This record gives sequence, structure tokens and C-alpha cells, in this order.
Amino acid sequence: MRQPLRLNLFLESNLRVLRQTQPEVATWLEQEARQHKEGLATLQQAIHINAHGILDWRLPQGESLFQKTPPQDLYAPWLEAGPGPVDASIIVGVGLGYGLHTLLSKTPPSHRIIALEPHPAMLLTCLGQTDFGGVLQNGRLRLALPDGKHVSALLQHLWLQYEFGRIG
Repeated sequence: MRQPLRLNLFLESNLRVLRQTQPEVATWLEQEARQHKEGLATLQQAIHINAHGILDWRLPQGESLFQKTPPQDLYAPWLEAGPGPVDASIIVGVGLGYGLHTLLSKTPPSHRIIALEPHPAMLLTCLGQTDFGGVLQNGRLRLALPDGKHVSALLQHLWLQYEFGRIG
């Protein structure tokens, strides 16, 4: 018998840290979850284990995000940014979190990441799959609201990496 998917194991603990470190992001996510409860539940039903044996998201047209190419093949080139190390990264679209996990696990602790996921259901799903508490707490990972002013404010925190390092 196939085991049911265990989703959102880390969602509440990650939201708890977000309430402390980035209350505006936690508030946005919680408001979106309340306002679109039925839609979020429907979207989360799109999560499944694909033919590669990994967690995947079924798209409305029937295919899934990682049906053709496993995430490790997609995200490995992210670490090949060219000469010298990259000091910070900006991710637009976190998906289920595979790319985010790749960056966090393959870059030094000094590497800063700003992640923007405009779809609350996708971001909630990502936050439910991995314990990001430590990197949210220490500021290594910052989540951006889909709002230009918020993104701009987060980017200002990267000025040191921009002035003296490289952002990928």
C-alpha cells in the first residue's frame, strides 16, 4: 500500500520564524491562505510523487514541473556562475524549493539569498517541505513579497555584496 504524502511538516515552524523575522511576509501568507482557502487546497492537491520518485507539482495542462527533467539537472548549472564565487543570489519563483535547497546546501554560510515566489500556494508548499528556520532566523534567506517596494528594500540589504562581491 502506498504511503500518503506527508506535506507541510515544517510549515508551522517556518511561519513561526517568519512572524518573528519577516512579519510582513508571514502576514501576507496567512491572509492569502485565509482568503483563498479552497483554491489553496485545490492547488495543494496538485502535489504528487512523479515518475522520478520525487515530489512534484502537476500543472493545469496535465504535465508536472519536473516530469521531463529532474530538479538536480535543472539547478546544478546555478552553481556554475563563472569565475569567482557568487556572494548572493536572487531567486524568482521558488517552486517546491529544490533550487533554494541547492543554493543553501552548496554555498557557504556567508552567501545571502533573496527569494520571491508570487504564488502563495507554491510558497506555502515550499515552506512546508523543508526546515528553513535557521536560515530565516539568521537572515541568510530573506523572502520577498511580490511588491516592488518590498523587493527594493531587501535589495538594499545586499549593497555590500553588490559593491564588493558578485550577485547571481
